[in-house]
Amino acid sequence: MSRHFAMEVTVGEFAQVRKDQIKAAAQELWNFHWFCDAETELVGDGESWLTGGESDYGFACRLAKAIWLANGGFCRVAVNATYLESLPYESYELTEAEFARLTTEEVQPEAATDSP
Repeated sequence: MSRHFAMEVTVGEFAQVRKDQIKAAAQELWNFHWFCDAETELVGDGESWLTGGESDYGFACRLAKAIWLANGGFCRVAVNATYLESLPYESYELTEAEFARLTTEEVQPEAATDSP
């Protein structure tokens, strides 16, 4: 069974001369888009599927190990995993009465509230 995830990885305190190797090692495991490529921090994200029953924690461990090997030692690795298959959401099905009201008047949508 595969599960759809968004993964974000942040790598800090790494050997600057190993930056390309770190990115390549992470890229072999997940299709990361690197949106922060600085001297002190690398940050990438991407969406894909975990397969073979691997957990998000298991993936984080596998990713950290690959990054540490590419770095030649420990560096800071943080992984944010978001399960994309059952995110909270709101559903709206508007009625004919709302159609009539919204298309005949200059109506501004109501402000969102936290209470019902």
